[in-house]
Amino acid sequence: MRPEAKCEAGSIAFDFHPDDHIPSPISHLCVWGLSSVLLFLLIRTMLHQAVSNRLVHQANASEASDTEPTVGNRFVYGTVEYADGANHAISVDVEQQGSEARYKTSWTHRWTEIARRTNAVPFDLVRPNGTRIRVEPGIDPQLMTDIDQIVPISRERRKRVARLVAGVQVMVEGELNRVDNSASQHGSNARNDSQTWIMSPKAGERMEVHMDGTSVRYRKRAQDLGQTAMTIFGALVMLHAISLYYHARLFAGEETCATVIDKNITASKGSKGQSISNHMIRLNVDGRKKTEFADTLEYTDWVQVKPGTVIAVRYVRLDPTLSIVGSGTSVHFATILAAALLCSAGILAYKKTPTDRRRDNDRIDENGPGRLPESQTLFNAD
Repeated sequence: MRPEAKCEAGSIAFDFHPDDHIPSPISHLCVWGLSSVLLFLLIRTMLHQAVSNRLVHQANASEASDTEPTVGNRFVYGTVEYADGANHAISVDVEQQGSEARYKTSWTHRWTEIARRTNAVPFDLVRPNGTRIRVEPGIDPQLMTDIDQIVPISRERRKRVARLVAGVQVMVEGELNRVDNSASQHGSNARNDSQTWIMSPKAGERMEVHMDGTSVRYRKRAQDLGQTAMTIFGALVMLHAISLYYHARLFAGEETCATVIDKNITASKGSKGQSISNHMIRLNVDGRKKTEFADTLEYTDWVQVKPGTVIAVRYVRLDPTLSIVGSGTSVHFATILAAALLCSAGILAYKKTPTDRRRDNDRIDENGPGRLPESQTLFNAD
């Protein structure tokens, strides 16, 4: 509603907005834009959680089932057996360089990863019902386990190693197919059937070999996603809760005008105890006592009005105390700031949700107290 527009009280002289308020349409962009971001993250998180729950179900079915596998299965569970002529399946070697530093009388040390090698060859997986599946892991499979065995090389160099050996029960994640025996390029202990089950990486992905339970990992991920969804949902609810006056004015308010009937200055205490002057005006919409309400203006606007001045307002008939000076639906700056902080909290929660998709590919850098160890004997790291 522009100044000089007509209303029942006369010609509108001013279209001011309350002190420290952001006018529309910026107010709408802020409130609905920030809430849309949170809603988008909430939907994505819930979809990711649904996928994780589905993978938990598939992994559990593969581990518990004694039936024949089917083409396209994502998970296969069984016991590792070496292929003919092989003496290993998958090995991961992480080489680390040690350094130490002294501060006053205290020493600290650090191990930094400098190289990583994965060596993988085809192996067989024997299902609980005796079905044998050929696993062709590709050149860079992910061995999903802790790389915790330490092999010292020198005082300042060592290796962390992880091995997939025969007799271990694992869950392999990839894509299961059935091919003619002639299509297999490697030796196998498979029976002399016309076709062989082959587990290989999905197109464009690395094969994952889980030594510590696939369903446990995906279940933990689903739980983490559920907590993240609750955090984002809570932030979304709080964002609209602190914007409650905005919603009331937007959906229950109407554009009209009001007449200034009084103006005064009140004093209040700030957060640091300082005195704050509030430039108040009291307005009436249609001459009746019950349609009166008060609001604050910036000083430069306050000095321009006087009793009898007609200004634009957003009037809420259900509760006039919720009415506000100015056309449109403005929002206090502090409300927008709080909404932005809530949105940031939701984004941070979403980004920090662990996916645990590349654990064997995470760099292994470690800090510890004291100097580098002198011992060259094998030991297991905590």
